[in-house]
Amino acid sequence: MRPINIVLLAQSLSAKMFKIGEEFAEDYDMKFSSSKSVAMRIGERCKVKCEPLTLCGSQLQFAQSLKYLGFQFVAANKFTCSVDKVKVNFYRVFNAIYS
Repeated sequence: MRPINIVLLAQSLSAKMFKIGEEFAEDYDMKFSSSKSVAMRIGERCKVKCEPLTLCGSQLQFAQSLKYLGFQFVAANKFTCSVDKVKVNFYRVFNAIYS
């Protein structure tokens, strides 16, 4: 089985969502790469500690930022994307061409 990338968006932290995902993966002969998976909270309670989430028997780490499909998402009170790295890369290439 080859691990796949899945983004799970949920309004609240619930173990039910993970159980549904695990059952779906089992039914369709897929598996989650728990070592590469992280959780991130967005909203007013993004900095509040909560119970650890488990996926396929291992705990997920909570991340302050994550990169998915080239976008850098940041844990904050509102949904935020960071473009700092994209700007740095743009100016690096622009300066190399311009000079």
